[in-house]
Amino acid sequence: MAIHNKARTYLASAVGAVLCAFAAPVCAQATYPTRPVSIVVQTPPGGPLDAAMRVVARQLEQRFSGNASVIVENRPGANGLIATKFVAQSPPDGHTLLGVSVSHVANPSIHRNMPFDPLRELKGIAHLGVARNVFVASSVAPPKSIEEFVAWAKENPDNVTFGSGGVGSGGHLMAALIAQSTGIRMTHVAYKGGTAMLPDLVAGRVLFSVDTLKNMAPVVEAGSVRILGVTNAQRWPDLASVPTFVESGYPQVALNSWIGIVAPAKTPPEVMARLERELAAIASLPEVREQFSGFGLSILPEPLVGEQFQAFMESEQAMWKKIADAADIKVD
Repeated sequence: MAIHNKARTYLASAVGAVLCAFAAPVCAQATYPTRPVSIVVQTPPGGPLDAAMRVVARQLEQRFSGNASVIVENRPGANGLIATKFVAQSPPDGHTLLGVSVSHVANPSIHRNMPFDPLRELKGIAHLGVARNVFVASSVAPPKSIEEFVAWAKENPDNVTFGSGGVGSGGHLMAALIAQSTGIRMTHVAYKGGTAMLPDLVAGRVLFSVDTLKNMAPVVEAGSVRILGVTNAQRWPDLASVPTFVESGYPQVALNSWIGIVAPAKTPPEVMARLERELAAIASLPEVREQFSGFGLSILPEPLVGEQFQAFMESEQAMWKKIADAADIKVD
């Protein structure tokens, strides 16, 4: 009897193997994930990208029904290139993903010796949020509005300093666009992340910055920093009294920074399709949208997934390249 049972088990396994050989996509989708999934983040813990990826990780783990844990792994540095290179060189099986922001598409335009093409070696899975970006002034700076800022900056060109989370960061590029659009000159001071910049902004050692509302909220609420305007095309409901640059006469300054998730380009299509469905479902959850709002992020009514997200990133890359080239922002 035991021999017959072993024979039946062997036969079932053999039949299963043959079926999987003829239906590999179905089998791969059915077995994925087979081990813990890691979402690598380009920034240190605590920022909007990191916070959002931790929410996604918890939700994704639930949707995997206990088959695999999902962890967030922070690999900051080099404006996101350290994390990007790590994921690009990881096995393309869906178990190592990358949480990205604007720097992902901006890096090829600012690095003279870019070691690889992020948009060719990594493919988009899902666009997960648009950031509420604010242009702020230290409380020691005289301007209290966009109009006052432009007038003061033109009268004091040597005193206009702005801080960002790094050369080529979203804040750096947005501030460069503001300078180009308003016809002023600003001196850039780069920090290792937006959090590292805050003490100098509060103290007035740098006077202006562009960053997410989440990062700026504590110092704004403390009265150490004031919001002069938002860089997005429209006012945000939770900042209804704060004007946009568009309203103030600078239509070119209508930019959104954003976050999303990508995977190595050779990840099997069936695994990508599974992740696209899961992440789109997660993004539609009211509790996730509420949590993201608390991070200063808004999820699109219909999140971009797969090829839509890839096309979006390619268009963003072209736009940020124009800004970087005009400002001559380059890193060796």
